[in-house]
Amino acid sequence: MPAFQSRLIEEQQELRPRLVSLGQFIVSERFQMLNARQQYLLQRQQEVMTEYFMILNWRLEDLAAQPPRESL
Repeated sequence: MPAFQSRLIEEQQELRPRLVSLGQFIVSERFQMLNARQQYLLQRQQEVMTEYFMILNWRLEDLAAQPPRESL
């Protein structure tokens, strides 16, 4: 497996628990105590992180579907 593909997997594995934690915080009572701007920004952050996570998945799926390249 190429080094960049390993880095993609590592990045995805690091992002997943952060995304889960953020989602749990957003549905918590503590989130409701934040001002409206902070709530909005955290929700936007969750949207962007989710999109980033999906892009990492798509890249890994694409790489898995490609036949391995021969070394020169």
